[in-house]
Amino acid sequence: MSGAIAIFVKTPGLTPAKTRLARGIGTAQAEDFYHHSLDCVAFSVARFLKPRKDWIARWAVAEAEGVEDPRWRDFGARHTGPGTLGERMWRVYEGLRRVHGQVFLIGADAPQMGARHLKAAQQALEEQDFVFGPAHDGGFWLFGGKRPIPKPLWLAPRYSTAHARADFIDALKANAFPAPAMLDFLNDIDEAEDLAALTHEMPATRSPAQRRLMAWLRQMESDQTRM
Repeated sequence: MSGAIAIFVKTPGLTPAKTRLARGIGTAQAEDFYHHSLDCVAFSVARFLKPRKDWIARWAVAEAEGVEDPRWRDFGARHTGPGTLGERMWRVYEGLRRVHGQVFLIGADAPQMGARHLKAAQQALEEQDFVFGPAHDGGFWLFGGKRPIPKPLWLAPRYSTAHARADFIDALKANAFPAPAMLDFLNDIDEAEDLAALTHEMPATRSPAQRRLMAWLRQMESDQTRM
């Protein structure tokens, strides 16, 4: 079965990114982190795709005018359409699932994610219909599936809260869907405090993008110590 990965992003310069992180480390540093995180996620996705010629990846871009931005040239981009996060996830998931059969939805908030995590998600979908990459804050860094999910179920979770993943699982269960598979817990990097988790969750063998991110983080911490 073929598959598709949609990476949900905001276009730098059009929509502020990592606003909660910016409150802790400053806007410029948060934007720097976002670019590094995008590079890390893109590298891991590309590495996963390399031996899988029947899989594709697309940037799921929040802004219609951002789709043509050069930042999204490597995988190609599609607009998520308007609405809440649940509406946009439903639209992208169903659009890709109808063509490719199985879909992963991810963000750009977990740069420690590697190709091995995506491989584990693919293997999980060989046995089960849905898979979550659970985040420590109650959300999820990946959702994958191969069955249609009615739109109201996508609208049920309280996104951006500690209840998001549990709400989604409860909605699936209430509609007689099977229990999802679970991958490793990772930290979404939303707050300044989350940056400390990167040191512990980064793989021992890191991609070039992950090494650049960690070097940037060490430099930022050094600069802040001297202030």
